Amino acid sequence: MGGLQIEKNSPAKKSMKTFKQYLREQQTSKILHILRGISGSGKSTLSRQILKNAAENQRTAAVLSTDRFFMTPEGEYKFDQSKHKENHAKNISAAIDHMDQGTHHVIIDNTNLEHHRMRPYVSAAVERGYDIRFHDIHNNDPNNIDIDRSMRNMEKREKSIPGSNHGIEVLRRQQRSYEPFRTDNPVQEILK
Repeated sequence: MGGLQIEKNSPAKKSMKTFKQYLREQQTSKILHILRGISGSGKSTLSRQILKNAAENQRTAAVLSTDRFFMTPEGEYKFDQSKHKENHAKNISAAIDHMDQGTHHVIIDNTNLEHHRMRPYVSAAVERGYDIRFHDIHNNDPNNIDIDRSMRNMEKREKSIPGSNHGIEVLRRQQRSYEPFRTDNPVQEILK
């Protein structure tokens, strides 16, 4: 089984210097990065930081998000509930392909709020000897979810990606579905 580290500190709370040092220290391994947080919480910003650092260190990386399958050729986000399961399967398949190819950093930029959503990625990583890093924007605590901040971030994002503002009710639903880890072994929690 690959190594495990839980990143409970929000990247917004860490200094960029400390975060970049952390990433440099991880360059020797193949790592599955699982970002966790409600929409608009900062996961995509974090994924871009990991991607940039990997490039600076001549490491391969891929950011994989189910949301990309809901993008139109014109750059508009159009969610279609009837394609949700199918698009998740496409994202899982892409992650497995990248792990099979030996991509150094495979970054899952989904909300990953519930354990069963992470299970296919974690299972594939364990089977392929990848280290697993959980980057939890909310520090594994549902009380740290800032819906107002996420809403403001989505309103800003919608200016460049029409349709990407999911709305306050979706954020509240995401907050209710957030499943924190109960033990120091989230891989075991996810796989059981």
